[in-house]
Amino acid sequence: MSCRRRIGYSPGEFEGDFRRRVHRERGEEVEGQLKWGAAVLRSSGDGSGEIRGWRKMFQVSVEETFSAGHALRGYRGKCENVHGHNYRVRVTLEGPELDSIGLLVDFTRLKQVVRAIMGELDHQFMNDLAPFKIVNPSAENVAKYFYDEITRQLTDLPVGARVRDVILWETDTSRAQYRPAV
Repeated sequence: MSCRRRIGYSPGEFEGDFRRRVHRERGEEVEGQLKWGAAVLRSSGDGSGEIRGWRKMFQVSVEETFSAGHALRGYRGKCENVHGHNYRVRVTLEGPELDSIGLLVDFTRLKQVVRAIMGELDHQFMNDLAPFKIVNPSAENVAKYFYDEITRQLTDLPVGARVRDVILWETDTSRAQYRPAV
């Protein structure tokens, strides 16, 4: 549930109106999305509210697919045998500011980077490729590999922008997600 509903903020109101309504929430911390940003609120006990950390955040995501094989070393079960998946990967970037033409990142540029990484893995046996000769090619480790490679290659992002997370699906119902600790 968004803060709007929890503290009586209606969609047409602005940040100033939101601040005046905070006093309705006594003694509990409130987190949520407000219009173009996020706020963490804490009642000070005297009925006045304190906004700690108002910030806007933009997000963009791209999704691509590739096919690859692997075998999970040390796994006891069918997945220790050579098998493959039709993977789907979603990369999400976020940042507080847009560039001079109103973009967080050019979708074309982001897709080029993701496709280049996928090109190294597509229709390959991942256990034979670095870093998966050493690191087990689990969905979790493949998601982290995408995160690390994309972060290394996208060096021209606006100030404060970063790769938020990478989600990797092995099947329609099984996925792994990697995001850095904040």
